[in-house]
Amino acid sequence: MRIYLLLLLMVVGSATALEPLLDEMSREGADPFIRSLLWPGLGQIDQGRLAEGAGFAGGAVLLTVALFQFQMDYHGAALDYRNAGDAYADAIENGDSDTAWENYQRLSSLHGDADRNLERRNHVRTALLLWWSANLVDVWWHERGAPDRLHLRAHLRPDRNGLALSVDF
Repeated sequence: MRIYLLLLLMVVGSATALEPLLDEMSREGADPFIRSLLWPGLGQIDQGRLAEGAGFAGGAVLLTVALFQFQMDYHGAALDYRNAGDAYADAIENGDSDTAWENYQRLSSLHGDADRNLERRNHVRTALLLWWSANLVDVWWHERGAPDRLHLRAHLRPDRNGLALSVDF
């Protein structure tokens, strides 16, 4: 729980620290793309799309918290694995086969935990990268007026028993 409070304070503190920078960028007419590069959702908010901006910012916060949590879980499992390895080596050195066997079984279990946490962390990292990228594409798309210029049309395709989409621009 303390980790989440610390992370929340860091996010609020970083937003407060970014405020003068964002004010300066506003005076200079900075592109919303640059704002979204700093943090997802800022460009959408600058474009007047508050709901989309809040969605991108909230999603980024959730993914960042999850990434931090899985990173901490991975390091905890890796530390437990290292400690069990040391206990196993000590038991072998002292000739205590029962303790060595227990630590060997614990090592097998902890190795799987560390691997799962590493895999989860990597999945969340990829999701955060994709989320950030989608945010940048969305800002760029709306900055260039693309929603007004592009139109999707659905066409029934009886010869193919399906539906086709075409883009008119």
